[in-house]
Amino acid sequence: MEEQLRLLKAFAGRVRSDSPAFVAIERGLRGSVEVMRGELTAGDWAALVVIGFALAFAVSALILAAAITPLIFALGLSLAVALVAAFSVYALPLVLSQGKIWAMERELPSFISYLLSVYAERRNMHDALLAATYASDYRHLGPELREAFAGYRAGAPPEKAYERLARTVRSRYVNRTFGWVVRCLETGLDVSDALGMLSHDVSATLELAAEKNSKVGMMTWMISASSGFFYPLFAALGLAIMSAFERLAAFQMYSPSEKGFVTLVLVGYLFAGVMLDAGYNGQVKFGDFRRGVMVYFPAMMLLAFAIFLVSYKSIGAFVGA
Repeated sequence: MEEQLRLLKAFAGRVRSDSPAFVAIERGLRGSVEVMRGELTAGDWAALVVIGFALAFAVSALILAAAITPLIFALGLSLAVALVAAFSVYALPLVLSQGKIWAMERELPSFISYLLSVYAERRNMHDALLAATYASDYRHLGPELREAFAGYRAGAPPEKAYERLARTVRSRYVNRTFGWVVRCLETGLDVSDALGMLSHDVSATLELAAEKNSKVGMMTWMISASSGFFYPLFAALGLAIMSAFERLAAFQMYSPSEKGFVTLVLVGYLFAGVMLDAGYNGQVKFGDFRRGVMVYFPAMMLLAFAIFLVSYKSIGAFVGA
């Protein structure tokens, strides 16, 4: 795995650019990449976005040029596929970083509970942090805790040592927890009540989120299936039947340009419909339209394109279109 990452990093390094578009992509990814703390930097991910766009455009253009006429419509559809592929790569670190944040929040109540139990016994936040940091192997929170505490023991000011957990990780629960911890370390203020209330708030929020997900899960799956599977299947069926009618009529009812235009309109409608459905899923599940687009749109759109092309070819071969 490390060898593949090195090769990927070296390949991405050849695509670096100082263009405004590349810099904007890198800036948009920087926060998520900092949360992930992987081998790839924001610049590497930006380069992979560009590479994904170029490869998707080249491959889809070769495939679609043989299936759709005139060429301008095939290139237009190839551009749409390339944009979706690039967006998929762009959204991946955002989704992974958000997943890490949610995992850290799920581990937070256990950490706070142990921290407060030791603090109540010893009345010393340093000892409580030492015990809570190394007591359990928190999969996602643990590495962050150990690094921050190591910096603090090495002499860094508490605000600097815990800066990442108190500010960089974009979770209000994680930020507030370690904001109170830093305040206690700096001033000696008793923050056990504040941390206890915060732990209760986190637990209640996680329970409500789990209950909500169980209720809306089937709804989001149905919406995703509708946009990513059923509509492209019916769109492909309509195009294949249109071609079959021409064969039955024994003359060309539609010119290649008209067929290409109809195909492009169907794909454009599919593109817009999937984006709206993805945003709606996000609004229902997360209360955030934009997050829904980031999480659901890439996979739904790639599935829709694949179903559309496979269905069109398969149905066309069956009806002789």
